[in-house]
Amino acid sequence: MFLVVVAHVNYYGLPFAGDGTPPIVYGLARSFIAALAASCINIFAIASGYVGITSSFKISRLVRLWLQVVATGLAVLGGIGFFTDVVVNPGDWQKACFPVAKNQYWYMTAYFMLCFTMPILNAGIKALDKARFRFVLLLTIGIICGESLICSIGALGVDGGYSFEWLLVLYALGAYMRLYEPVRMRGVALLVISLLFAAGAAWCPIAINKAFIAFCGMNAPRMTAFREYTSPFVLATALFLFLACIKLHVSSRKVERIVKMLSATTLGVYLIHVQPVFFEKIFIPKVHGIVVSWGGGGGYLFKLMALSLSVYAVCSLADFARCSIFRLVECLINKLSRER
Repeated sequence: MFLVVVAHVNYYGLPFAGDGTPPIVYGLARSFIAALAASCINIFAIASGYVGITSSFKISRLVRLWLQVVATGLAVLGGIGFFTDVVVNPGDWQKACFPVAKNQYWYMTAYFMLCFTMPILNAGIKALDKARFRFVLLLTIGIICGESLICSIGALGVDGGYSFEWLLVLYALGAYMRLYEPVRMRGVALLVISLLFAAGAAWCPIAINKAFIAFCGMNAPRMTAFREYTSPFVLATALFLFLACIKLHVSSRKVERIVKMLSATTLGVYLIHVQPVFFEKIFIPKVHGIVVSWGGGGGYLFKLMALSLSVYAVCSLADFARCSIFRLVECLINKLSRER
C-alpha cells in the first residue's frame, strides 16, 4: 500500500521547478521509482491468491468489506464538505453509497468480482495437476504480457491490468506459489532481482528513445507498456518482491503488533486518498504544487518519501478511527443480541 501512495505522489506530484530540461539524475530516479511502485497492484493480487487458495468463502467478509468502502467514502465526502470549499455534488454521494456498482474504485469493483468467483476458481485450480496448471498459467501470462509489451493494446480484456480478468490471472499465480513453492532463493537475492527488473522497466524506454534519436534523428513514441501492470518487467518485479517479503520472519512481538495494526488500516489508506472527489480536487493539486527546485536526485527522493509517508500516516490514523467505531458498533450489536 505504501507503493500505491508512492506511485500516486510520484506520478502527479514533485514536478521539476527549473526553467530548462530536468537533469538526467532526476529523470532516471523518477522513472525507476515509477517502475518499482507500479508493481503494487500486482503484489496485492498475487497475495490474494496466495492466501485465498487455502481460505473458505464467507459472505460476512464481503459484507464487512462493502460496509468499509461505503463508510469510508461517505466520511471522506463529509469531511470535504465540512472542512473545505470543494463542492460535493449529489452524484458523488450516490457513488459513495454504491461504490462497486458505480465503479468508484476500479480495484474494489474488480476485487469484488474476484471474491465471488473464488470458490469456483479454487475448485478448478485444485482439480488440475501441477504440470497442466503450470502450462495453462504460463501460456496465459505469456500471451497477455507479450502482447501488452509489443502492441500496448491489452489482450483478453485485461485493459493494461485495470480489470477483473488480470486480477484473476494473478490470483492463480499466487495460488500456484502457495501450493507448489517453485522458488527457493534467499530473500536478499529475490529483492535484488526485483530491483533489476524494475530498473529494466524504467530505463529500457529511455535507452530505446536515445537509440531512435541517434539512428533516426527522432524521438521514439511513448512506451508506457513497459510500466503497465501487464508488463513482464512489472510482473516480474512484483513477483520477486512478494517472494522476498514472504521470506521475512518477524521475531519481535512489538514489530508484530505494529504490523498487525498497520495491516488493519491498509485498505483505508487506499480508500481515503483515492476517493475520487478528494483525489481529483485536493490530492492531485496539492502534490503537484510541491516542486523539486534543484538538479540532484537526493532532493527529489527526500520529498517523495516524506510526502508519501505523511499521506500514509494521516490516512492510517483516520482509518484507525474508523476501525474503532466499527468495533464499538459490533460490540453493541453483540450485546443487544445476547440480551434478546
